[in-house]
Amino acid sequence: PQLLRSLSYLLLHLGSYASAVEVFEKVLDLVPEEPQSHLDLALALFFHARQARLVDSSTRNAVLRRAVMCCAKVISGTWPARFAEIEWPALLALNWIVSYSVYAGCSAEDIWPSDELPVEKFRFEVRSNMLAWLAWDTDHTDIDLHVEEPSGEVVYYGHRYSKTGGRASRDFVDGYGPEVYINADAPAGIYKIKAKYYSSHQVSVATGATCAVLWQVTRLGDFARERLAVSMVRLNRHKQMQDVFQAEVCEGQEGNIPAFFAKEDTARAASLASVNNVLEACRIHASRVHACQVRA
Repeated sequence: PQLLRSLSYLLLHLGSYASAVEVFEKVLDLVPEEPQSHLDLALALFFHARQARLVDSSTRNAVLRRAVMCCAKVISGTWPARFAEIEWPALLALNWIVSYSVYAGCSAEDIWPSDELPVEKFRFEVRSNMLAWLAWDTDHTDIDLHVEEPSGEVVYYGHRYSKTGGRASRDFVDGYGPEVYINADAPAGIYKIKAKYYSSHQVSVATGATCAVLWQVTRLGDFARERLAVSMVRLNRHKQMQDVFQAEVCEGQEGNIPAFFAKEDTARAASLASVNNVLEACRIHASRVHACQVRA
């Protein structure tokens, strides 16, 4: 499953959402007992529906409905203790998808999973100037999300609430995340979004590093102006901190309405840094193998 997750995150980064859905379906078949399998698929389905701009409303609604049901499964399911509080980001994703579905012309009654989640208890409108979301492919691993606000204040697991109203979700130290930063009234300015490899109890011989996907959205819930950027990074060094995005929240309304799917130079730079991380890991591994051969 780890290798398939890595491939899926790369496909998300490349904007190949239909292919990412196909691979995430295989991950779900392999490990349905892990809530991340359902949540990853939900988001890939959602991004695919938005990217494809499906003209056939029945097809579009079916894709969105599947995404909604995947989120509902995470919220209503029973999971091992190490996945505690994954329901919060899943609930956020659920309401974002439902709100977009209504915006796109779906009936709220048809799209909401009322059999699993009472609408009066779980439904809310999602609006936020800034959202950042971090997930990773390696089990029993701790990757941390750090967001530096324009003031210089950094929000992360050790400082979860900022003066501007930013907040971070739970620190996942033994799973796949996700770790989320949200700031409904994020002030204008540049937000520096980073991923930190804190620790791992598992070393993958197949991939050699942990693959993390980090995406951010500005003007979340303002569907005419939402903007998404996705990046995949590979981390392999203890306590390694890597810059991934610099996202800008603008004051007032921009003159031009941006495309939902952004092409970020900073994301490409982060991916280049990830390639260098993998190359370094390969060199270290080769050096260790050579040293063992010499000793033998």
